[in-house]
Amino acid sequence: MIILRRISALMRKLCTIRPGLIVDIGAGNNPHLLSNIVVDRYIGNNTHRQGTTIETWGKILVKADLCQLPFLPKSIDYTICSHVLEHVRSPSRACRELSRVSRAGYIEVPTVLCELYFNRSDHLWLCSLIGDQLIFDHKPDGWQRDVSPMLEDQIAYDTSDWYEYYFSTIRQWLICLNWTGEIQVNQTQPDIPEAKLERVIESKRLVAYNRGLNSLERIVKMAVSKIFVRKPSFRSLEKVLMCISCGGKMSFQNDQYQCNVCSGTYLVRNSIIYVISENE
Repeated sequence: MIILRRISALMRKLCTIRPGLIVDIGAGNNPHLLSNIVVDRYIGNNTHRQGTTIETWGKILVKADLCQLPFLPKSIDYTICSHVLEHVRSPSRACRELSRVSRAGYIEVPTVLCELYFNRSDHLWLCSLIGDQLIFDHKPDGWQRDVSPMLEDQIAYDTSDWYEYYFSTIRQWLICLNWTGEIQVNQTQPDIPEAKLERVIESKRLVAYNRGLNSLERIVKMAVSKIFVRKPSFRSLEKVLMCISCGGKMSFQNDQYQCNVCSGTYLVRNSIIYVISENE
C-alpha cells in the first residue's frame, strides 16, 4: 500500500509538468525524473538535505544560489523547488528569482503541523498558504516539538502504519503549489541574518543524515532518467545562461562559460557548472 501511494504521488507530480527545459532546484540526492538540469548550492557536504551525496543521474549540475540564479528571464519552461524555501535566508527573494527565470513551476514546503511533528533544526521558516499566496514567518528560537497523543501513542514513527496515515493525510503535512507566471509570496519578517544561517550550517555538518533512496529506487530512477530525459549540451545552454554579475549572455568555450559583456566566467568540470566557487 505504501509503495502504491508513493507511485500515485509521483504520478500526480509527473502529470503537472509540461514538456520543455525543466530545472530541479535543491534536489540533493533525489532529482526529479523529468528534470534536465539540477541546481544545488551545497555539493561537497550534506548541509540542508537528506542523503550523504549529491545525485545527478547524468544530468548537468549547476552550483548556484537560489536567490541569484544564472538563467535569463523566462528561459526555463518549468522549475521544481521541493523542500528548499524553508531553508533559505530570504524565501521572498527566492520566489522572485523563480518567477523571473521560469514560466511555471512546482513548490513544496512543510506545513506548520509538519514542523510541530518533526521540528527540523535547519528549517528557518514556518510556511502557510492563503489562497495562492505563500506566507513565510520566522520559526521562533526554541521552537518545541509538539506531537498529538494520537500520533505519539498509537502510531509509532517510521512504521508502515505511520506512513499509511501520512500519505492518506498528505495535505495536512505538505503545501503543494503549482504556479504559472508569478509566485504570490508574503514574507512577514526580515531576511534571516547570515550569521544565524552559518550557525545552522555548522551544526548540520555534525549530523549524519543517512536517509536516502534504497538501491532499487535509485536504480529504477537512474535508468528512467537516462533513457527518457534529454540531457542538454553545454553549447545549447548558451541560450539560457546569464552572468550573475552584469546580466549578460554567456558563451561556451574551452570548458568554461564566458560573459559576452563583462568577461566573467563559469568553470565547467565533470558536468558541473560552477556559478559560485567550490569552496562557497
